[in-house]
This record gives sequence, structure tokens and C-alpha cells, in this order.
Amino acid sequence: MSNIIQTVFGILLIALGWFQIRASRRYFRQLKLHGNAEMSVFAPLALWSALVFGAFLLNPDKKVTKC
Repeated sequence: MSNIIQTVFGILLIALGWFQIRASRRYFRQLKLHGNAEMSVFAPLALWSALVFGAFLLNPDKKVTKC
């Protein structure tokens, strides 16, 4: 039963990471097309942190340990 839960949890995290990378890519394209002086100064930081978070979720080498 534990392996099934870990597998389902892993698939959900991979799907979430894929969605995060895709959303970051869409946001980058929007900034590239419509970014101007009124753009928030935190937009590049938000884009970078979203990409890092998505990559972290897609990392296949991380291990889930029991507490």
C-alpha cells in the first residue's frame, strides 16, 4: 500500500512541476510581448523562482524519507 501512495504522490508532483514550468514559460512570453516601464520590478524574480520550483518538483533524484 505504501508503494502505491508514493507512486501516486510522485506522479502528482511531476504533473505539478510540469504545470509550473509551462506556466512560467507562458508568463515569460507575456512579459516579453507586453513588458514595459510599468512592469513590476519583482517580475524577473517571480519568473526565476517559479522555474526553480518547477525544476525542483521534476527532480527524479530526490528521496522521500520517513520522519
